[in-house]
Amino acid sequence: MGNMKKKRKISSYIVLALLIFAVWFYRDSMEEIWWGIRQISAKEILICMILATIYFALDGFLIHYGAAPFSKQMTAVKGIKTTFCCEFYRLITLGSATFVAEIFYLCKSGVTLAQGTAVSAYKYAIKKLSIMLSGLAGFFWLSHLEYTSKLSHRYLAFAIIATVMCTVIISAFLLISMSEKIANLVVFLIEQLAKKIKWIGKNSENWIAQIKCLNTEGKFLWRQWRRNLVVLFVNLCKCIAIYAVVVVLLKGKSILSTWDIIAIMAVTYFLAGVIPVPSGVMALEYVFGLFMDEFLGIGMIGPAILSFRFFSWIFPACIGGILQFLDRFVKKEE
Repeated sequence: MGNMKKKRKISSYIVLALLIFAVWFYRDSMEEIWWGIRQISAKEILICMILATIYFALDGFLIHYGAAPFSKQMTAVKGIKTTFCCEFYRLITLGSATFVAEIFYLCKSGVTLAQGTAVSAYKYAIKKLSIMLSGLAGFFWLSHLEYTSKLSHRYLAFAIIATVMCTVIISAFLLISMSEKIANLVVFLIEQLAKKIKWIGKNSENWIAQIKCLNTEGKFLWRQWRRNLVVLFVNLCKCIAIYAVVVVLLKGKSILSTWDIIAIMAVTYFLAGVIPVPSGVMALEYVFGLFMDEFLGIGMIGPAILSFRFFSWIFPACIGGILQFLDRFVKKEE
């Protein structure tokens, strides 16, 4: 018991140290986000918090729904708690531990490592599919409006590139999960490349283990077409909920309608990874500025996207941090 208590204290200190480092690392971004938040009203803040909570609650439902075939312990409430805690770890690890944290919480709820890896990868692949579909729908919407058609045609090549990239990623997850031959082929290629490329060699064991997990348990999830449609539908609802945050911030401030703004946000998310960004940073903000520049002044674009960052990044991480605090420092040891 004493040893367990000591380990718990050490892990708490590590989490606290990571939090302090993350706050220091993001200090400039957080200062800008705080400036953006101060430009909007209390009513808008409340509505945006509700929309962001809906987004992450739906994500938590998907964790529960994905794990349901393997374990009944991951309830909807636990799933929602997990998604907020993952956002906290996303913040303090600079975005690198979300996937690992999700698998960790799945395993705590009776899911095996292989099943947890398959659930997280399955959830990620369908999330990518929903972003692609909503992005293409948004692009189609904008291309048929008189005041946005030229703008959308200007970025048609990037939309094609983004579609190809998303299709390749989704197809890779699907094929590795469904086909043992393809999974073995990918493992063979990694083993061969590991001998020649150092950084692949360092990560090869982890990648091979994940591929085997995907192939072992992933096919069970992908073969359930009704479940796939439910997960896709919920993901599309998630997209609308989080894109609607920007609607709250910008509705009535330009000629853009509610669905125009949602379409622009969908396209922004879709293209953020493929449009070249100066210095390679803040891709979402940069692409959002490209699409909104013709309709809004910088005095509105800046606060809107910075506030959006708060509700989609800082806000859920704060909730996750509170949940972590309650677990580690308030809740008695079982």
